[in-house]
Amino acid sequence: IRAARAFGLPPRWVVYRYALRVAILPTITLIGMGFGGLISSTVFAEIIFSRPGIG
Repeated sequence: IRAARAFGLPPRWVVYRYALRVAILPTITLIGMGFGGLISSTVFAEIIFSRPGIG
Protein backbone atom coordinates (compact mmCIF):
# COMPACT_ATOMS: atom_id res chain seq x y z
CA ILE A 1 0.00 0.00 0.00
CA ARG A 2 2.84 2.35 0.79
CA ALA A 3 4.45 1.69 -2.56
CA ALA A 4 1.17 2.30 -4.39
CA ARG A 5 0.74 5.60 -2.60
CA ALA A 6 4.36 6.51 -3.31
CA PHE A 7 3.75 5.92 -7.03
CA GLY A 8 0.96 8.48 -6.83
CA LEU A 9 -2.05 6.24 -7.36
CA PRO A 10 -5.38 7.75 -6.31
CA PRO A 11 -6.38 6.85 -2.73
CA ARG A 12 -9.63 5.22 -3.82
CA TRP A 13 -7.75 2.97 -6.27
CA VAL A 14 -5.29 1.95 -3.53
CA VAL A 15 -8.08 1.07 -1.12
CA TYR A 16 -10.14 -0.95 -3.59
CA ARG A 17 -7.26 -2.61 -5.41
CA TYR A 18 -4.95 -3.48 -2.51
CA ALA A 19 -6.53 -3.02 0.92
CA LEU A 20 -10.02 -4.44 0.38
CA ARG A 21 -8.78 -7.36 -1.69
CA VAL A 22 -6.72 -8.59 1.26
CA ALA A 23 -9.28 -7.68 3.93
CA ILE A 24 -12.24 -9.41 2.25
CA LEU A 25 -10.76 -12.93 2.35
CA PRO A 26 -11.23 -13.54 6.10
CA THR A 27 -14.74 -12.11 5.88
CA ILE A 28 -15.71 -14.49 3.09
CA THR A 29 -14.21 -17.39 5.05
CA LEU A 30 -16.23 -16.54 8.15
CA ILE A 31 -19.45 -16.15 6.16
CA GLY A 32 -18.86 -19.52 4.50
CA MET A 33 -18.18 -21.23 7.82
CA GLY A 34 -21.27 -19.66 9.35
CA PHE A 35 -23.41 -20.79 6.43
CA GLY A 36 -22.00 -24.32 6.70
CA GLY A 37 -22.74 -24.37 10.41
CA LEU A 38 -26.27 -23.15 9.80
CA ILE A 39 -26.98 -25.90 7.27
CA SER A 40 -25.40 -28.66 9.35
CA SER A 41 -27.21 -27.64 12.53
CA THR A 42 -30.51 -27.50 10.62
CA VAL A 43 -29.98 -31.03 9.35
CA PHE A 44 -29.01 -32.14 12.86
CA ALA A 45 -32.16 -30.59 14.36
CA GLU A 46 -34.30 -32.27 11.70
CA ILE A 47 -32.80 -35.64 12.56
CA ILE A 48 -33.24 -35.15 16.31
CA PHE A 49 -36.82 -33.87 16.18
CA SER A 50 -37.91 -35.85 13.08
CA ARG A 51 -39.26 -32.72 11.42
CA PRO A 52 -38.64 -32.52 7.67
CA GLY A 53 -38.05 -29.14 6.17
CA ILE A 54 -34.85 -28.82 4.22
CA GLY A 55 -35.53 -31.00 1.26
